[in-house]
Amino acid sequence: MGTPTLVAPSSEAELRALRRKSARALWELVPRRVGRLYFGGALSGFTPRSGPSTSGGGGGGQQGQASSPAQASEADDHRPRPPQDRRDDATTTSAATYGDDSDGRILDDIERDVLDPFSDAYCNKHLMYSVLELILVRLMPELAERRVTELWEERLS
Repeated sequence: MGTPTLVAPSSEAELRALRRKSARALWELVPRRVGRLYFGGALSGFTPRSGPSTSGGGGGGQQGQASSPAQASEADDHRPRPPQDRRDDATTTSAATYGDDSDGRILDDIERDVLDPFSDAYCNKHLMYSVLELILVRLMPELAERRVTELWEERLS
C-alpha cells in the first residue's frame, strides 16, 4: 500500500493516485457481489443463480452464469478478496487486475460518490466538529445537557 505520510500530495497526479488507491482499498474490503450491488448502484452486475452450477450442457439454471471460468469463480466467491498487489504502482488498476471494465467504472463511482465529499473543506470542518463534539460528550456527558458557560458558573461558584 505504500509508506504512510502526513504530507499532502504535492501534485494533481499524486492526488489522483491516492484517491484511486483509497477507492481500491474500499472496493477490496467487501465481497464482489455486495460491492457491485452497493457501489455499482444498479442491479446490472447482479446475476442470480437458480441452483448449483454444473458443468453439463445447456440445462436449466445456466442462463445467469458467467461466460468464462474466471468470471464464474469471481461470481461464486462470497468472501472478501485480499489485496492482490500492494505496490504503489498506478498501473495495478488495469482491467486484468479487476476482471473487467465495470470494476474500473465502480472504482470511478467510489472516488466520485464516496471520497469526493471529503475533499470539500466545508464538509471536513463539520465532520471534524462532529467528531470532536462526540468525543467531548462521551468524556463529559453533562455537556450534552448544559452549555459550557453554565457548567463554568456551577463549578466556579
